[in-house]
Amino acid sequence: MLDFLTGQLTGGVMNNRTGRFQIGYTRNVAADFQIDVTEEPQYALVSGVVNLPGQGGATPAAGVIYVAELTSGQVRAYAMPYRAGNQRNQMLPMNVLDAFAFRQ
Repeated sequence: MLDFLTGQLTGGVMNNRTGRFQIGYTRNVAADFQIDVTEEPQYALVSGVVNLPGQGGATPAAGVIYVAELTSGQVRAYAMPYRAGNQRNQMLPMNVLDAFAFRQ
């Protein structure tokens, strides 16, 4: 979920055995886009499926969240890394995978 007022992106990964949220993730996308939230940024958000390799003992979730900020013309892709040892109901940061400008 993206809070358009604060620029806070929040999500979670489901445990495939229990069908319950295992871990929560958060990221301030307004800071990533260097946007002043008082200037009413305009976001577009979509998810996608991707099979990314693990890094540093973490396995990324099978989904990626793409966020576009329309006034800046920028897109960022976010991943949610998962480690088997993570505690239930733990809140972790999302990772920025990559970014590009869709408008100059």
